[in-house]
Amino acid sequence: MRAVIEDVQRPSLKRALEERWARAATGHPLHTLAQPKEGRHPTKHVRTHQLAALLPRGAFLEIAPGVAVCSPELAFIQMAEILSFGGLIALGYELCGCYPLDTDQPSTLVRSPLTTPDRIASFANRAARIKGVQRARVAARFVRAKSASVKETEMAALLLTPARWGGMGLPPALANESVALSKSATRIGRSQRAVCDLLWPQFHVAVEYDGLASHTQRHQQAHDSRRRDALTADGLDVIMVTSSQIDSISEFIEIANAIARKAGRRIPDRPPSFHRRHLQLRHELRVFHHTQFSPPRP
Repeated sequence: MRAVIEDVQRPSLKRALEERWARAATGHPLHTLAQPKEGRHPTKHVRTHQLAALLPRGAFLEIAPGVAVCSPELAFIQMAEILSFGGLIALGYELCGCYPLDTDQPSTLVRSPLTTPDRIASFANRAARIKGVQRARVAARFVRAKSASVKETEMAALLLTPARWGGMGLPPALANESVALSKSATRIGRSQRAVCDLLWPQFHVAVEYDGLASHTQRHQQAHDSRRRDALTADGLDVIMVTSSQIDSISEFIEIANAIARKAGRRIPDRPPSFHRRHLQLRHELRVFHHTQFSPPRP
């Protein structure tokens, strides 16, 4: 994430940044923002970019006197110039989700979302003169909050993004939404609430991603089974989706059609151009995740 250095012309500050970033040994330079005509001399470890646009309130988060980092909302707009459209959607899911990955750990680490789709959209609407803002405004409309994993993001983005951009165009859904269970369902699920990976409450339809972890841990598999049974007992139509089904285009389209039928939607006629757009969206999501999230080491 780029940083803004308000007084970047001060040699002491630039020298301190140079020294600290050199010790960090990241292999990449530190990118900073500055007022026009300031910081024109890049160094090996610090590159300064000039920004003349008047930014909306909330563009920066101060981390030290005179030093701030870009807010998640500003970072999303900045990346709109660099990422593919699918990659930008994936970034939005990441910023609004709960799944930073530590490659030294075998599983996903949960954290609080950095922002929300509404905050990204609101900031983009107020940021009129930043490059990439128009593209960011469009992509922000297709981001959903609280995704819990990279694969859940891929599943949700492919299902919910409109067909014009390569998705299945299903109605908006809630991600990882907590549902209150009835007394009888509570006895089945052994909990008063259950969380649905994707939920269409108006249609009483839920989609559950069946990840690899549930097949390797018996207690987790039993917990997931009880949760699904509890949701079904309360009248929800629960559809299970596996990783291999997401990877199979034909199977995934059939699943999307099944969800659409349960939601009372007509199955659209998909022209050959749709399959090209769908493949492109899949590719862009995968490239972003492959670049940003390396697989966990054993």
